Amino acid sequence: MTENMKPRSEEDAKTLIDEHLRNRGWNLADFSKIRKEYPTPAGRPVDYIFFDKNGKPIAILEAKKPGKDLYGALEQAKDYAKEFQDVGADISLIFSSDGKTFLKKNLKARTLPERINQFPTPEEFYEIIHPEIERIMISLRPYQKVAVSQVISSFVSGREKMYIQMATRTGKTAVAAAIIAKLLTMGKIKKVLFMVDRDSLATQTVNKLNEYGLGEYWKYPEDLGRAVDVPQRNELIAEKYFEVINFEKEKKLKKALVFAASIQHANNLRYAFIRKYNELMGLPPDDAEAEDFIVAIHTGMPNAKDLIREFQRINGRIKIAVSIDMLSTGIDAPDIEVLVMARPTKSKVLYAQMKGRGARKCEETGKDKFILIDFVDSWAIEEEVITNEILEKEEETQYEEIEPTEELKPRKKKEKEYTEPREVRHREMVILDVPVWIEYSEVIEPQIINQITKQIQHQVKNASDRITLKSKFQQALIAWQYFKGDEPVSEEYLKAMGFDLETLRDIYGEPEAELKDFIEVALGRKSFPTLEERKRESLKKWLTDEKQIPEDGVDFIMIYVDFKNRNPKITLSQFMKSRIVDLKGGLVKIEEIFGSLENFKDLAEEAFRRWNNG
Repeated sequence: MTENMKPRSEEDAKTLIDEHLRNRGWNLADFSKIRKEYPTPAGRPVDYIFFDKNGKPIAILEAKKPGKDLYGALEQAKDYAKEFQDVGADISLIFSSDGKTFLKKNLKARTLPERINQFPTPEEFYEIIHPEIERIMISLRPYQKVAVSQVISSFVSGREKMYIQMATRTGKTAVAAAIIAKLLTMGKIKKVLFMVDRDSLATQTVNKLNEYGLGEYWKYPEDLGRAVDVPQRNELIAEKYFEVINFEKEKKLKKALVFAASIQHANNLRYAFIRKYNELMGLPPDDAEAEDFIVAIHTGMPNAKDLIREFQRINGRIKIAVSIDMLSTGIDAPDIEVLVMARPTKSKVLYAQMKGRGARKCEETGKDKFILIDFVDSWAIEEEVITNEILEKEEETQYEEIEPTEELKPRKKKEKEYTEPREVRHREMVILDVPVWIEYSEVIEPQIINQITKQIQHQVKNASDRITLKSKFQQALIAWQYFKGDEPVSEEYLKAMGFDLETLRDIYGEPEAELKDFIEVALGRKSFPTLEERKRESLKKWLTDEKQIPEDGVDFIMIYVDFKNRNPKITLSQFMKSRIVDLKGGLVKIEEIFGSLENFKDLAEEAFRRWNNG
């Protein structure tokens, strides 16, 4: 491109912007959507202004000639937007461009300017202005809107971890959908991991999110199943079960529980077992006799509860059950002799729960061991041997998937006879600043837990109180933000909520902090210094105020102290050879500041002693 062909003026930039807008689907002759040189309430001309479906201004685009500051143009657009906002118009988006580059800023989201490759199409534009979040928020109940607003304000304030506790049927998924939609439209997140502990709950969640128009973001729980549901693999799993129990010779099934990855995977595995059974029994491949005692049990089956009851019956009709998550917890079938791990998991808890289905002795059948057939190397996640006693103690029987009946009441457990542990080790731990000696082995006796509790009970109570009060203080601030926006928090309001300055100093253990410090910390905008940071500042102050050491000298001393903390045996010669000392000027600089290397060493050693003495 020759010099004469390059855009030079603002008019050239507008010509390029016009062409770009047309290519993106904008009709510049449709004055109900876009106008050029539109006056602000004060009479200043806006290069481009965009309207919503009701004819109200909603966005501004400022054009500048190439070479002009586009960020400065955004500030100009922001001034124009404020004029419209003062008269009730809701300008939420501003843009600037030189015809080649576009900057975008979302005034509502309060995000930094963003460089974009192309201007949004009309469809994209109106989705940004009136995103799906608006429809979701309208459908929420008042308490749900408060929950969403508190999470969003906390997230914007810099907090990364939040916890919402809601009762059954109070709309947890709706609240989650609103939070996710809001954060997506704000550009704060790009990916979401939504975890549930049941396959059925995953399906329900996906369906609910689809209702809110968020379905495009989600992967279905069947994805894992498709990854492992391979016909040849299923046949191999069935073949290995019959081989391990020596069925070809004994012609007797051992009661088995097979863990699958999805509903489809469970169904396919079931029929792989049936086909192998028919083959070994000399029956036709499509014979349906085994359907009665080789079953799949999952939430997609209308009679799942009845099948679970039958499977739990000792010496019952069902010999092989293929399941997903329904049978990993909350069932009591002590006569299970074989577990087949056909679904991957990296969860030690889930693995222990699945393994626990076979780890119960059965007096009625004489079973005192079980067989574990592992096709996914789940055993590799175990760090130590898990004994029957630990597995029996690990969880109380629960029936989340089935309504309790007389038949399904948990059996009263017999008094356990603890055998002498093979090895008892001692370890000193610090819990809430209290040294605690713990004896532990494969079985942790109840009296050990009681002993620990007595040692730390007082500290636990105090810590719990402080944590609760900090949480309430944070909630009070979020509530203020929700109703008052950016208005400074009223000291009288905080006192009315029970949080005066002295109370906050006690809660946080910060006797010199001011009210603004506590507010900033609670909202995640800053943090109080750690013990080590305080020690560093104290040591630096001593070096600066009492020893009159300049900043460069303080840096050398602090580097020496850091080195000595990591390696108390380090010599001065080794210290002087370090790369960081060399970069800061080395021996020449040290002698310039301290007069001699010996003077530096004496002061550095004194500083190290002060550090260790706290």
